[in-house]
Amino acid sequence: MRTITITAYQRPAYFERLLSSLTENDLTGWEIWIFLEPSSSVDSFRRQCEQQLGGMTWHLIVNQKRLGVSQNPYQALSRVFSEGSEYNLYLEEDLELSPDTTALAAWYAQHVRSDEICMNLLAGGCFSRGILSHPDHPNQLVSAPMFNSLGMVLTKQQWQTHFEPHWFDFPFGLSAPNGLQMFGWDCAIYAYLLANPSLNTLQPLCARSRHLGKHGGEYCDEDFQDDVFTDQPIHTEPTPTAGYARVTELRDLPHALRTHLYLWQEQSRTLDELRRKNRTLRWLKEPLYRWWYSDLLLRWRKRRWKQRIESAKRLNGSPDPKFGKSKPSG
Repeated sequence: MRTITITAYQRPAYFERLLSSLTENDLTGWEIWIFLEPSSSVDSFRRQCEQQLGGMTWHLIVNQKRLGVSQNPYQALSRVFSEGSEYNLYLEEDLELSPDTTALAAWYAQHVRSDEICMNLLAGGCFSRGILSHPDHPNQLVSAPMFNSLGMVLTKQQWQTHFEPHWFDFPFGLSAPNGLQMFGWDCAIYAYLLANPSLNTLQPLCARSRHLGKHGGEYCDEDFQDDVFTDQPIHTEPTPTAGYARVTELRDLPHALRTHLYLWQEQSRTLDELRRKNRTLRWLKEPLYRWWYSDLLLRWRKRRWKQRIESAKRLNGSPDPKFGKSKPSG
């Protein structure tokens, strides 16, 4: 069985666009599982599924309580692999897909390498503004020491070996470009990847996903969205013009591409060295660090709460940060 999992929470407008792009793919033989956090928008999500996924095999699971951005995808992937999935395409509600995404996912499942933990749909790392997507190289993919959560394909063995044991590891010492401690399940997997230099992810030189979630997200704010994803190209053809292939020699690529990839390699080494140094320094000052981090997390949550209130006002004219509790004005 091959599966598609989608995690979603109270943003049905983004979910509608995701399903619209997903249904442009060949979904023959795929089972679609949607894992939905409880909110007043559940009925809207269900209607979207009924309207766009008619004739397909799909399941909508509404959690009994809100699990959060780490537990919900963990439970989703655990469920589908326990149900017999051989490989899975993982998506979030606020993505837009290329029409050959499932074809690429099926290709990867047949060409998995032991030194890769998964295939991403987008080339780049967590919290990085250095996203790479070149439309002149639609069928080429490169192994790189980078990871992000904006769509991925993984097998059951990859899940059991690389993801499940490390999903909730705190990425202690891993810093974002602004110097702050990174956290989240995707950062935990990124830290695991950096700590194991023999491992990589496979990433397409032309992206198969684009992030849409400018409003109401957990981590991506409006400035980051505008900086990184405005005008970001994705592959637009429903079938590959030639067979998919890994890039074996970076020097065969144009200068702009190969230097970007070389910079990734250099950055990953620097980031791992910084991570190790931060771990040592912060463990020596553990009591002070834990107090500082708790205070930092509290202030970050207050700031994000204010941003979500402002986004809610712009989206539906409501001061309620839980989207969908009131109808859009007008």
